[in-house]
Amino acid sequence: MSSKKESVNELEETNAALEQFLLPSRLERLDSVLEQRSSTLTVVLDGVQNYHNISAVIRSADAFGLMDIHLVGSSFHYSKGVTLGTERWMRIHSHKTPADAQRALAESGYELVVLQPEEHCSANSELQSMAVSELPFEKRLALVFGNEKFGVSDDLQAAASIQAFIPMRGFVESLNISVACAICLFSSTIERAAPTKRTAPLDSDEQVQIRRTWLSNSLKHPDTVLKHITSKQEQSKD
Repeated sequence: MSSKKESVNELEETNAALEQFLLPSRLERLDSVLEQRSSTLTVVLDGVQNYHNISAVIRSADAFGLMDIHLVGSSFHYSKGVTLGTERWMRIHSHKTPADAQRALAESGYELVVLQPEEHCSANSELQSMAVSELPFEKRLALVFGNEKFGVSDDLQAAASIQAFIPMRGFVESLNISVACAICLFSSTIERAAPTKRTAPLDSDEQVQIRRTWLSNSLKHPDTVLKHITSKQEQSKD
C-alpha cells in the first residue's frame, strides 16, 4: 500500500512540474474533463473491421466520458480526421482473440453485455434481455459490439450475462455500429426523468496517473520538458 502511495506522490510532483508549461485555461479544461471520466463502463469492438466505425466509436467514447476501449482482432486502423485526436485522451486496449479480451475484462470485474437486434434477443431466451436504456449502468459493464457481418464472437457471447437492444420503430432492423454505440453511451448518462450521469468517476489515484499522461499529451515536446525537470530536480538534491 505504501509503495502505491509513494508512486502517486511521485506522479503528483511530476504533474505539478508539467503544469507550469500550460495555460490556466487549458489546465481548467483538462481537469474538468478528467473529473467526468469513468472506467466502470467500457466498449468492446469484437472484430470490427471498418476504420471509420472504429474511429467514430473512439470519438463517441470520449464525448460520453469513457476512459477505456477494447479492440479485438489482429489489426486496427482509425482515422484522426474522424477521431479528431480523441484517441490521445483514451486508454485503448488491444486483444488478439475474443478469449484474450474475455479474460482481461473478467480480471477487471466487468459484466459483459452483447448488443443485438431486438429480434435476435427475442429468439435467445438463455440470456437476460433488455433495452439499452434499462441497463444497470451503476455496475461495471462492458458493451460488446460485433463484427459488421458476423456479429459478436461465440466466446464473448458465451461469457455475456446480458443481451441488450435498441428498440426500433421502422423497417430497418439494425443501426451502424458507431451510431448504435453512441445511443448506448448516451443512455448511460440519463435517468428516466432527468439527465444525470450514472457511471462512477475515476478514483483519485487513477486520475493522477491519467492527468500525467494528458499533461504530456498537451505539450509538443514532453520528453524534452521531462528531461529538463528531472535535471533540475537532481541538481536541487545535490
